[in-house]
Amino acid sequence: MSEKFSHPRYDLRNLRYNCYPLVPFWKHVPTQDEWFSSAQNSLTLPDSKISIYIHIPFCESFCSFCACNTVTTIDHSVELPYLETIYKELELYILKVPEILEAKVVELQLGGGSPNFISENNLENLLNFLFSKLKFISNPELSIEVNPNKTSKEQLEVLSKFGFKTISIGVEDFDESVLSFINKEGSFAEVKMITEAVREFGFNTVNFNLIYGLPNQTKKSIHEMMDKINILQPERVTFHEYLHVPWIKDYERLFTVQDLPIQEERTEFFELGKTLLLNLGYIHLGMEQFVKPNDELYLAQKENRLQRRFTGYTSIKPNLLLGLGVSAISESETFYHQNIKILKKYQKFISENTLPSFKGHHKTEEDRIQSQIIFNLETNLRAKILSLNNIRDRLRRFESNGDILLNGEELILTEKGRASLGEICAVFDHHLQNHLPVQNK
Repeated sequence: MSEKFSHPRYDLRNLRYNCYPLVPFWKHVPTQDEWFSSAQNSLTLPDSKISIYIHIPFCESFCSFCACNTVTTIDHSVELPYLETIYKELELYILKVPEILEAKVVELQLGGGSPNFISENNLENLLNFLFSKLKFISNPELSIEVNPNKTSKEQLEVLSKFGFKTISIGVEDFDESVLSFINKEGSFAEVKMITEAVREFGFNTVNFNLIYGLPNQTKKSIHEMMDKINILQPERVTFHEYLHVPWIKDYERLFTVQDLPIQEERTEFFELGKTLLLNLGYIHLGMEQFVKPNDELYLAQKENRLQRRFTGYTSIKPNLLLGLGVSAISESETFYHQNIKILKKYQKFISENTLPSFKGHHKTEEDRIQSQIIFNLETNLRAKILSLNNIRDRLRRFESNGDILLNGEELILTEKGRASLGEICAVFDHHLQNHLPVQNK
């Protein structure tokens, strides 16, 4: 079991359900035949849709807040061999799941790591390869995560040429004393410059990724952070808590829990940041995500079609999520599948035309029922629960606190309850509940 859930505090307040069950409770690594068959079965309809996620793990320097699967190097000769491995991985999928060639690609996300580690020429080659091999719809959702101080105008020009409109900028904080503590380069001037540049190249959705609970942060610095948000006016703001997981990334031990704000302070930081963002006119979509009122995600929420996946909120519901690259996660209707996390092993498996499996899970009928409840709460802020009476005792605390309303078989999340969304969702997580001590159930 993951140390995250064996920790004695069992702090569930900031659980983020991007899948169900959560990755530490995945129990079944699918065989090649099982996974490829499940991918095929997900694409049986003539108008089947695919979302593609490509993981680019490389970063020129490590950031001591980050728990993503990364490879730190300044050697850019690694680019081409890695991209060639991704090309081979997609060719393997096409060989085993030829239905992919007929499916409509509705979404492409480049994440990492730092996808903008790749040169503009290699980036263009990657996109040319994908667009030549697959059937993209006329206006697919194309998005990328970038490190603001490593992004060039040449890269933005390539992205614009292919129709990218959404970009997520890893800001984390504007305070240079905080950034220095977590070994991240950056400044407000750099973020301002890249924000203005992406707008010049036609990007119409800019997301700032912000983190609270970092060393050296204070209420004053949170105020200053939001003052700068008011100046730059990104369409979206992701404001999430730093998770200290040194057992996953050793270099996080460059600072210890003694350097971090205590839980009460972190809660105050979130409430303060939330209030300031709401005062600036943003909508709290749920969990860590804030958007402007005219944002597609808020429209999707009002129309009950908002979705939640590994990369966060989206308005797109594909039949198959295809993850390519080291550590990338895929999802079919019946399985989760994650690639190996070690770069050399991933490349070796692909060179042998073998699926580089690391973890996975076969979704049971109970998993599907519980995931529908959890994702409805995360996206639409309400859920129908047929067995509500069986868990009413677990919900009583949230009801008395004004976090939820119980109306017959429907559970409705209040505005106040959005701050406790992860903890409320955990009530319906049968896998997690089986591992909690009695006082946390």
